[in-house]
Amino acid sequence: MFSFLSRLFSRKPRYCESLKRFPQQLVRDLPITPEIERALEIVGKSGPNRRRRAMEQTVETFKIHYHYDGHCIAVTDTPAGLSVLAGTLEDAGELVRNITDEERPYVVIMVAGEWDYEPSREHATDETQDSSQRLDTDGGQMPTPRIENGSPDEVGLPASDVRP
Repeated sequence: MFSFLSRLFSRKPRYCESLKRFPQQLVRDLPITPEIERALEIVGKSGPNRRRRAMEQTVETFKIHYHYDGHCIAVTDTPAGLSVLAGTLEDAGELVRNITDEERPYVVIMVAGEWDYEPSREHATDETQDSSQRLDTDGGQMPTPRIENGSPDEVGLPASDVRP
């Protein structure tokens, strides 16, 4: 996710007033599409007790992934939140040529993640259920072996193979 951005900016001064001269798109002002809403529902189901800030970062991440889908972007932190200064590689190159040395530490050039969320998927725990079945050599279904507690002799292991 984009929590690394907040860590990255926390090591640097947070805001550069002179970057206001460039056109900016606040991430919080990007629309939440139905695809983003469905992805957020899935995240909400998998972590219903997520803290507010963690959920805000997830929303920012999904918006960036959806709207800038794999493009090179330039991002800065502002008092109003993350702001995209350039949405393409060409614009980011132009921005880098036009910013001053004092402004450079406030700008991060990065590739936005691709929008690859499959909102039709159900809750994550449903995805991890193993639906495979063991088959014997004739193609018939074999029973799933059970692991039981017991002494090494009871489960068929030599005592020398079991740690005390």
